[in-house]
Parts: sequence; structure tokens; C-alpha cells
Amino acid sequence: MASTTQQVFRSLVYSSGSNVLIRMFSLLGYIVLLRFLSVHDYGVFVLLTSFVGPAIAIALFSFDRIFVSAIASARGRGDFAFIRKLSYEYILVTIALTATLFLASYAVLTFAPIVAATYLSQFFWGTTLLIVSQIFSNIVSLLLEGHERFKEISIISSIEAFVRVLAIVSFAGSGVLSIVSVLVAYSLGKFASALVGIWRLMPLHKDTGATQYSGSALLPLLTSV
Repeated sequence: MASTTQQVFRSLVYSSGSNVLIRMFSLLGYIVLLRFLSVHDYGVFVLLTSFVGPAIAIALFSFDRIFVSAIASARGRGDFAFIRKLSYEYILVTIALTATLFLASYAVLTFAPIVAATYLSQFFWGTTLLIVSQIFSNIVSLLLEGHERFKEISIISSIEAFVRVLAIVSFAGSGVLSIVSVLVAYSLGKFASALVGIWRLMPLHKDTGATQYSGSALLPLLTSV
């Protein structure tokens, strides 16, 4: 009980400290953006980020909570072969859905003149980079959450905010801060945090003597929903 209590307390400390750091970095980033971007450009950037949420919902097919629960349950019973198989299949399906989403979006923007005149068409590749980085970051966070690594989640969230504001300040100092460079800065933060998260996940997904999982791990979960 004492160990569980200490673990919960440490998680709360890391989470609280991370939230403070994230808000400080975010505040600094917003100040720089408002100082160097015009009102129009900042509004366009906010509009482009509004596409991220729907894209994530499609790519992860709103299965994230079930995915985390399945990993946590398998971890409790020591079924690491199931965890590896489920993670592999979930990532493959997410990649396939993401590719389909972008191909469909690109086709619409290419062959529909009215839609092609929108800001999404002008900043398609920058927005694409941001969405891909967010999907990558979300998957890593889900895997960490399934393994109950809440301290690591807090750490990578802080790293994301730090790298993002560092990139924004660097672009502003170089005189190249624009809508595209802000999209790149946000993407860099997400990619950097996800890479650190993968580094922390690697020891958890090493072979622990478990046999290969036979059959699909993802399909039974989908059919049971």
C-alpha cells in the first residue's frame, strides 16, 4: 500500500510540475507569436490547428481508451506478447487510416477549385506535418499510459512545450517566423517528445520470454465494441 501511495504521490508531483512548466513555456510562446505574427496570420494558424482534432479522431478511430485498457489488462496478467502484437497492429491501422485521410484530402483540394482556394490548400503540407506529429505523439502517449508510466508522460509533455517555444524563439530571432515556421515549430516539439517517449518505451517492449501471440490482437477488441 505504501508503495502504491508513493507512486501516486510521485505521479501527482511530476504532473503538477509538468503543468506549471507547460503553461510557462506556452505563455512565452504565445507572447512571441503575438509579437511577431500579424493578427491575420495568427488567425490562420489557429484555423489550421482546428483541423488536427478531427484528423486525430479519424486516424485513431476513437479506439484510444479501449487500446489503453487492453494494454493495461495484458500488462497485469504478464501477457507481453499480446501487448507487442496489439501495439503493432494498432500502429499499422493508424498509418493506413492516416494515409487514406491525406490522400482523400489532397484529391479534394486538387480537383475541387472552390475548396482549393481555402487556407488549408495553401498550407496543406505544413498542416499535414503537424497532424502526423500529433498522431505520432498520441500513440506514444497511449503506450506509456497503458504501461502506467505517468511520470514519463509528464516529462515528454514538458519536453514538447520546451522544444516548441525554443523553435518559435529561434525562428523569431532569425526573422523567419511565419505561419509555416510556426507549424514546423509545433511539429518539432511533438516529434521530439515522441522520440523521447519511444526511448522510454523500448525497455518495456523487450522480449521477456513470452511466446509470439497467435492470431490478431486488435480484431477481437474491435468486434467486441
